[in-house]
Amino acid sequence: CDNGSFYDTEYDILVNSEEEDQIYAVENGQKIFRADHQVALFQKKLQLLGGLHEGARVVDFGCAKSATMRLLKQQRPDVKVHLFDISDRYVGFWEKFLSAGQWATYTIPPAWQRSFDVVSSFFSLEHIPDLSTTLRTIHGLLREDGRLYA
Repeated sequence: CDNGSFYDTEYDILVNSEEEDQIYAVENGQKIFRADHQVALFQKKLQLLGGLHEGARVVDFGCAKSATMRLLKQQRPDVKVHLFDISDRYVGFWEKFLSAGQWATYTIPPAWQRSFDVVSSFFSLEHIPDLSTTLRTIHGLLREDGRLYA
């Protein structure tokens, strides 16, 4: 199948509303949603490596709705969040928490090269048939001491 076309026009997961999410766990009767878990773990793991410094630049690669980055932006308004996906189907979600220019679809802007402290990718790399090319692309987005969180 044509993966690019499928994810651009047919893939529908968690797109019914901004709040739609998956339950990750139930602890003491409280539901923990996937995006909440992901943003907590993202920050915890990065903290082990020195944390996200004030003003850190992060791009969520293959982000879809990017509920995780929306939550990160709420918790850390100083972090410069950017989004990239191979579809423009999610722009309506993104424009609620980011300005135009902080996201890109289909093609990565040249100005983004070597500019990010962290590239995150939550549940997207396993959908990419040519992973080595994608990893080279991600490497090109990272500053010299940048990190990939996948």
